[in-house]
Amino acid sequence: MNATLGDIETELRFYGGMEPEYVHKQIHRVPATDVVDRVRSIAPRCAGKRVLSLGCTGYLQEAIDAVAQRSYGIDCQSQEREWFYQMDLDDFEEFPKFDVDLIVCGEILEHLANPGRLLAALREYEVPVVITVPNAFSEAGMASLRRGIENVNREHVSYYSYWTLHELVTRYGFEVAEWH
Repeated sequence: MNATLGDIETELRFYGGMEPEYVHKQIHRVPATDVVDRVRSIAPRCAGKRVLSLGCTGYLQEAIDAVAQRSYGIDCQSQEREWFYQMDLDDFEEFPKFDVDLIVCGEILEHLANPGRLLAALREYEVPVVITVPNAFSEAGMASLRRGIENVNREHVSYYSYWTLHELVTRYGFEVAEWH
């Protein structure tokens, strides 16, 4: 890294009296990125592909169904749709196998008590996986907290930031190719 003296001075001021071990373990820079509309970003990736969609509801699923060659779905709630499999993603004996090119795991990990178990099952597919989760540090969430309100779905059991999600997925053998 080619830091300028100004960069080094800024970094020293930021870390202040923190011990190097603490900085190494606890302080993580978040890579810069852009904000995208998740439906508009994910749907084109599904075009013409056989897609396994976990959670498979809402606008994202409608967009996937409109462009995918075939859209398999898994959710804990029964649905009247072709190629649907009902199962609890937190409590399964064996994960079903589908012939797919892509897996979309849209807004589901934050509902699971053991998301690593699901990721281990998905890793067996050896296909790209698109994961979306609510941002733990979103502006809307922070604004609510400043008013003493937690703005969160009652069914969520965890929050994810860039680093906590990065750590989770890399522990299970995935590589983060991009993030928004």
